Amino acid sequence: MKTIVVNNPAARSSGALTILLEFLDKISTLKCERQFICFVSLEELKKYESEKIKIIVVGKQGVKERILWDNYKLKKYLKDKEIKPDLFLSIQNTGVNLKQEIPQIIYYHQPLSIVDLKWSFFKKSERQYWIYRNIYPIFIKQYLKRVKKVIVQTEWVKDAFNIKFNYSKKNIILLKPEIKKINTNLIKDTPKNKFRIFYPATPLVYKNHKIVIEALGALKKEKGIENMECIFTFDKNENLELDALIKNYKLEENVRLIGKIPYKKVLEYYKNSDMLVFPSYLETLGLPLLEAQLFELNILVSDYPYSREIIGEYKKVEFIKSFDKEGWKEKIWEKYFSLETL
Repeated sequence: MKTIVVNNPAARSSGALTILLEFLDKISTLKCERQFICFVSLEELKKYESEKIKIIVVGKQGVKERILWDNYKLKKYLKDKEIKPDLFLSIQNTGVNLKQEIPQIIYYHQPLSIVDLKWSFFKKSERQYWIYRNIYPIFIKQYLKRVKKVIVQTEWVKDAFNIKFNYSKKNIILLKPEIKKINTNLIKDTPKNKFRIFYPATPLVYKNHKIVIEALGALKKEKGIENMECIFTFDKNENLELDALIKNYKLEENVRLIGKIPYKKVLEYYKNSDMLVFPSYLETLGLPLLEAQLFELNILVSDYPYSREIIGEYKKVEFIKSFDKEGWKEKIWEKYFSLETL
């Protein structure tokens, strides 16, 4: 029986955890003669253990622990336990220090390292992005010559990775995530008494919630938007700056911060909303763009290669420059006015 070692202690939340969970779900249903040994950092993932899946919890890793693990500790662990991988798979963007004869595959899903965006190390809110943009590529390159294949989610990432790391396109595999089929008729209907805008995203700088708040603030001043609400999936303590901006524009009755919600609830909001806004200017994929299409939602999205690729032939969409406040304001009002007067 062949042994596949899977490395992903970095996945603890958000998109990275979603990818890991999808992978574990997939391999748990495979009918093949393979032994998977998966290194993770969350104890609850032990539920995936079976005859063919071994879950090893190594705990949360900071930068120092990650470097030690990738360069020394993982190799030592495998040697001490007499584990001889036939294949090594990293789902956290980088290869590791293993013998040259052990084939390595990496699943790359970190756009911060391949786009030309400027961040300031001296701004606390941007420091992590600066590190991903300027330091993280060093670790990607470190063992890249030992990596046989790189898996990516989208064509634009394939092109960007090829250019950034001078890595042959023939060794980059495009593997788009599968979106589970959803019977929208089975999703709960919930009453609403306002035109509802939905944006399920963590309050990171590049998710660009700010432009939506500014557009709504301008609309409130110019038009009045008593019958409009915008739902963000974080709470005020997650981003005090955005909370202050909402209060500054007197949008407390229009912008609701509902905190993190389970996926079932996300689906309910898709079904019971009038429009998805997606102003993010940095995405590998942009999963909500795919999900919103299942519910035939109107979509306003930043105009970037990622969004053009994911939207495809979907018709109920408007592409807007990510920092064009007037553009966001006009399109939100246009869609609100057209639907309210039907």
